[in-house]
Amino acid sequence: MARVRFLPALVLIACATLPAVLADPIQDRPTARDKSTPPARPAAQTADERKAAYAKQQEFVLARWKEQQTAALAAAAARQAPAGPKREFYVNNETGDDAADGTAPAKAVRTLARATALLRPGDTLHLAVTSQPYRETLRLGDGFGGVPGWPVVIEGHGATITGCDLLRLDGWEPAGAPGLYRSVRFLTELEEFSDEAKLMRVFFLFDGVPQHMGRSSKGKHGAFKVPAALQPGEWTYAAEEKAFYLKVAGTLADAKVSAPYRRNGLAVRAPKEAATHVVVKDLIVCHVLNDGFNLHGTTRDFTLKNTAAYGCGDDGISPHETCEVTLDGYWGVGNSTGMAIGNLSVTRATNVRLEGNTAHQFMTGHAPVTELRNAEIVAHAGTQPVNVTNSQDSKTLFENVRVTAPRGQKVMVVPGATFEARRTTFVGPAWENGGTVKLTDCVVSGGPIVSLPGSMWAGTKNAFAPGLTPPPGEAAPAAAVGAGADPTAFRIPPRPVPHPAAGRFPFLADAR
Repeated sequence: MARVRFLPALVLIACATLPAVLADPIQDRPTARDKSTPPARPAAQTADERKAAYAKQQEFVLARWKEQQTAALAAAAARQAPAGPKREFYVNNETGDDAADGTAPAKAVRTLARATALLRPGDTLHLAVTSQPYRETLRLGDGFGGVPGWPVVIEGHGATITGCDLLRLDGWEPAGAPGLYRSVRFLTELEEFSDEAKLMRVFFLFDGVPQHMGRSSKGKHGAFKVPAALQPGEWTYAAEEKAFYLKVAGTLADAKVSAPYRRNGLAVRAPKEAATHVVVKDLIVCHVLNDGFNLHGTTRDFTLKNTAAYGCGDDGISPHETCEVTLDGYWGVGNSTGMAIGNLSVTRATNVRLEGNTAHQFMTGHAPVTELRNAEIVAHAGTQPVNVTNSQDSKTLFENVRVTAPRGQKVMVVPGATFEARRTTFVGPAWENGGTVKLTDCVVSGGPIVSLPGSMWAGTKNAFAPGLTPPPGEAAPAAAVGAGADPTAFRIPPRPVPHPAAGRFPFLADAR
């Protein structure tokens, strides 16, 4: 998704002299783009001028997406239920044959691309769980979808999609020292839209374990090591050579290093005809370069049920533009961000666990509407539990959510954003509020709570930990206040187990 790591709100304003896609921490390039020209960006010098110029461009972009949404929904409304009964199709990545018709397990097709091409409204696709994960992106494009009462259902049955393959050795050469190898081709082989985006997200699997070298797409970006300093199981990038280096014990052929050649696990691209009436169930995605579940264009009545995203280079799930998506049962662990909601999307999520993501557990930006209910958010040291960033009119609601973080890790709300929480428990985090915060019947510990100029806090029936000063706007407490989250109401499914051949997942050991 994003091309730069999170920046505080005032710095984001200063970055507005950059092209919008570089300045936005929640931004991803859709496959199909409107070719109309946004307003020219003036040579602004002051912070106010830069802010105004950025707002003007964003207003243009959001208006363009609304126009595209209207056309895409109209095109989808013309879709009709087919004659005849609803059908069942099967895909098997080991025994399947794309020359088969896919209508029975014994006649399964082999690839996801062939399988989805067979589907029409009312159909169900079954993924076989075999001795190998699916090494292919599940792509849903313009024209894919169902009609009311006739949804398209993709039943994963617990299958795993991985973005990683064994390293393509023909692009690598010995680089002098024992076990040190170099490639100037590797960057061009990754499925992404720019070298900058690739470098933000890239990682390697050594012995199946992801190695990010302490870097995260939306988090920390430490300096690359010099090649001579690498230890076995490490890698680096030399910008002056445009070359990657990695070091292994022994030979590269024997080391079985893997890399995320594929960008996304599930990729929706529906800018012209909305993807409507779709259900994707019981599917795990992992180790992709960008997002596990990446949605662009327009979607409606689009449901992800009992899904998981593990170890992805950017976000576990990320809806964009005017996508609407419903999540019911979702685990986001070990990604850069567990959930990143952007643009004008609408997301309604229940029964969610976000934990151990390396930058942010939950993040929104621009002008989306997000509702999160019956959820557990667990931030580890050095990560943010909640980050509402770069907002034009972001609206977020938490209801019956428990947020846990090491003391001082921030819940951050920037100007232009509204963050509302009901019956939510916050254990540990500090607050930095530049927008509007509304809390009702919540428990708040940790702190401190910092209210930036222009912010607003409206709170009623909340309980604050001893020594934590409620901000101005908090109503005087009643005798019994602040029920907080009720974990007995959570219906978070058991953590989905990824395919063992997709790699190793040490970060899952810490996820309950």
